[in-house]
Amino acid sequence: MSVVSSPVEAEDVYDFILLPEQQCIIYQAVAGTRPNGIYEYELFTFNWKTYQTEQLTTLKESTSRPALGPDDKIYFMVDRKFGSREPDYHLYRMNQDGSGIEELDLNG
Repeated sequence: MSVVSSPVEAEDVYDFILLPEQQCIIYQAVAGTRPNGIYEYELFTFNWKTYQTEQLTTLKESTSRPALGPDDKIYFMVDRKFGSREPDYHLYRMNQDGSGIEELDLNG
């Protein structure tokens, strides 16, 4: 067992997954604030060997719940009405490096 932390970053980390083969964590954190004061949550990656952090998504929504799929892609949810009384969830997937972001159609 070991502790994974960044000596240079001090941000709140929410949902996350470990990818030990890549020596990284993919996690949700605040990336900005909308004009109405609602936080925008995005997905980031932190490599605990190189101490490099990179923002993977720039959807300017509430991006959360990353999960590694059987196809080695990252699946996550986006709430397009985050901060309102009724959420509007959409399922997305992307490559582990943040490329190829696409929304999945759950009705078809």
